[in-house]
Amino acid sequence: MPLNSHATFAVESAVELAVVERSGFVESRHIGSAVVMAADGTVVTELGDINTPIYARSTLKPLQALAAMQSGVPLRGAQVALACASHTGLWTTWMWWRECSKPPG
Repeated sequence: MPLNSHATFAVESAVELAVVERSGFVESRHIGSAVVMAADGTVVTELGDINTPIYARSTLKPLQALAAMQSGVPLRGAQVALACASHTGLWTTWMWWRECSKPPG
């Protein structure tokens, strides 16, 4: 069965992961699912539905940037910010990346 024929993550499968309060008032609630795994892949703890597929999109960009840096890609400062950011690839973004990628000096 193709992946796109499966149900995707629904709010009913979520749990409250964090609550942000300001001056005694709830400003926001963050729901979702989470899993902590041991180095051998066994589940240490889980919150919510951890088995339903998700479409992670830009949420993985910081992890991709970290992997690139650990592999030797010399990202620094604004380059790290852009590598972790969600953007549409506009001409202005490309120009900014080009400017950030110039060697110092």
